[in-house]
Amino acid sequence: AAIALCLIAAGCSRIRSEINETRKEINALDSAPPVWSPPANESPHLAFGNPSNAELSDRNNFLILGDGHAISYNDSRGTANWAAWRTTRADLGERLPRPDFRPDPRLPSGFRRIEYFHYSGSGFDRGHLVPSADRFGHRKLNEETFYMTNIVPQTGSLNQFPWEKLESFSRSLV
Repeated sequence: AAIALCLIAAGCSRIRSEINETRKEINALDSAPPVWSPPANESPHLAFGNPSNAELSDRNNFLILGDGHAISYNDSRGTANWAAWRTTRADLGERLPRPDFRPDPRLPSGFRRIEYFHYSGSGFDRGHLVPSADRFGHRKLNEETFYMTNIVPQTGSLNQFPWEKLESFSRSLV
């Protein structure tokens, strides 16, 4: 069984009802290979649609369609507007060595590239939108979660406690 999980920075309230409505589509996606590079309209990470109609021509709603997730990147803020991903049992696994945080090589030249040190001394954690543990089954996909486009500033009290509990609970559903 698979769960489609879409966490949007501002919230994604329609997930619960859409999971029931799209159960057949999600089950069909379970037979897909573990690493994808489909067009946006076929992405398993956008099974619920493109929340903000992100596209390649909008710098502040720029669609990054990775193998392990989809992100709308906001160049003026230097962070994601939202992230969407799908997690199956095949995506889970034993803990992997933690890669370094790094700028996202998928951003076009001229885009703002956030570095790991931009968070140093800020008082904020580097919080993953797509959790690293949701990609322990695939080294390459796990490394993708450490691209800074997948990172948002979070207080330690949020990132290390309620957010981690939400992530763990979501993985338990898978």
